[in-house]
Amino acid sequence: MKLAKFLFLPLLAPCLTHGALAGVRINEIMASNGSTIADEDGDFEDWIELVKTGAETVDLGGWILSDNEALPFKWVFSEGVNIAPDGFLLVWASGKARGGGPDG
Repeated sequence: MKLAKFLFLPLLAPCLTHGALAGVRINEIMASNGSTIADEDGDFEDWIELVKTGAETVDLGGWILSDNEALPFKWVFSEGVNIAPDGFLLVWASGKARGGGPDG
């Protein structure tokens, strides 16, 4: 069984399993987006930005993002969602299910 890697928003923890596993961190959260960045539909949805430190690309497949301790498997990343070294990934918290990530 593959061990899930958690990013839990309220704690702003880098990762709750294996310490600083893979160097993935929550870099920024936009919890009430009214005008900063629009999604591909032109909607101003909330978002979470992940950053990757270190020299290796990380596949987030099986990683979990949640804002609710009671629902830790709320958003599960698909295999092939990668963050390159020193790269960033913007995750939309819109509820719009799209390819690969929690919201695409």
